Amino acid sequence: MNKAEIPDNEDLRLRSVRQLGLLDSLPQESYDTITTLASEICGTSVALLTILDKDIQWFKSNKGLAADQTGHDVSFCGHAILKPNEVFEVDNV
Repeated sequence: MNKAEIPDNEDLRLRSVRQLGLLDSLPQESYDTITTLASEICGTSVALLTILDKDIQWFKSNKGLAADQTGHDVSFCGHAILKPNEVFEVDNV
């Protein structure tokens, strides 16, 4: 995977992310319900609710993946935020 570029609005985006107060917070059943439903509806073994910080992609809710975070540089979210008005689809190859 190619490393994602840094968006022009990165400073504003990071301030907004931090204002949410969710980074490194404890698991919450409501978020886990969302990832479980997403997995069931989409027929996937993995569903994640992620928050993209400066250097990491942190999983607020995680179904089917052992990790609780990955590096920003290998995150799908790092690519998806570059085109916020488009669907970001990853082919199953």
